[in-house]
Amino acid sequence: LTVGELAEQIKRKGHFSGGKLTGNPETEVSTVFLAEHITGRDEKDKALIRKIDEEQIDVIIPLELVDYTVAEYIRDASCAGFGKALLSFGHFNTEELGMSYLEQYFSFLFNGKVDVIFCPSADMFQYL
Repeated sequence: LTVGELAEQIKRKGHFSGGKLTGNPETEVSTVFLAEHITGRDEKDKALIRKIDEEQIDVIIPLELVDYTVAEYIRDASCAGFGKALLSFGHFNTEELGMSYLEQYFSFLFNGKVDVIFCPSADMFQYL
């Protein structure tokens, strides 16, 4: 599976309008890491970069991304031929999958006695 193919699957199954790719779309994927929030904090991001190297992670998928530190590392590693990539589909977009599940879970938890409605926020960006 390539990063480009993985991105298309995630985009389709997540009903996302699009996403951002850092790296080469032809990168072969064997290990994916779903990161929490990559916020640009030095120590946290340095630890994540070490993890990427030590565990030979090919693709990082963060729930939220500040476009420096880890993203720049991935870009440099990809340019150097190390087969690294980063896919970002947006903060709220990726959280909506869990929120949709919680609608079902809370309805079950409260035995239908409480109305629970999932209201998707949808993509905050338009992709051109």
